[in-house]
Amino acid sequence: MNFVADSRSRTGFCIYRDIAFEGPVPAVRNELGQAFVFATEWEAQMEIAANMITRLLQFIEGERSFEDALVRDEYIVAVSVLDDGTVMSAGGSRFW
Repeated sequence: MNFVADSRSRTGFCIYRDIAFEGPVPAVRNELGQAFVFATEWEAQMEIAANMITRLLQFIEGERSFEDALVRDEYIVAVSVLDDGTVMSAGGSRFW
């Protein structure tokens, strides 16, 4: 992690995706629409792997194209979660 969390925050990992004209944004959100924070990098990696498996199974079932099934635009970012629920990346991006 490239930044130091202060005593009012906890650290974790978010899955991000780059969106045109918006830049990096959290790709996984909770039921309240907030960025979902995984406790470990491994948990975030497992979520990405599960999404990839789902897309490949959809290709096998004829529900999506092969090229679409292989697209992997998600990546993992270390974050701090502040007491108010704001998620802050090492790059300074903040999301609720």
